[in-house]
Amino acid sequence: MQNASSSSAGRPVVILIEDDNRVAPALAMLIEDWGYECLAVRNPQSAVDQLGARLSQAIAIVVDLSRNDAFTGRRSAEAIDDALGSTLPRIITTNEPALARTHGYADILTKPYDPEALRAWLSDQASRRWPARMATPTF
Repeated sequence: MQNASSSSAGRPVVILIEDDNRVAPALAMLIEDWGYECLAVRNPQSAVDQLGARLSQAIAIVVDLSRNDAFTGRRSAEAIDDALGSTLPRIITTNEPALARTHGYADILTKPYDPEALRAWLSDQASRRWPARMATPTF
């Protein structure tokens, strides 16, 4: 998994919460290739701990709906929101889109992933949330 102290500081941060050790590195690499800093973690506390004060630089959360541990995607995202003190946009990844809709998610990325759909969603979030005082990343 990625470490928040990597050389990618200064770019919009995307938090990826994924417990599959095959999916997380591949998706993180793709997100990084698009110009974001991607922090791939297994749980929300790791994201909060690793980002610390930089948590406010996060523009979005990409989170798996069905997790093998005690967290659902919703609780994982809400734990980060609680630490931040505001709500971050989130896109849920799942092979059960109907279940995701019953949990109230509008932004759903179904498995297998459509990379262009994720890229467009992240670009939209970056344009809405990336502070004007910082350099806009090139996508």
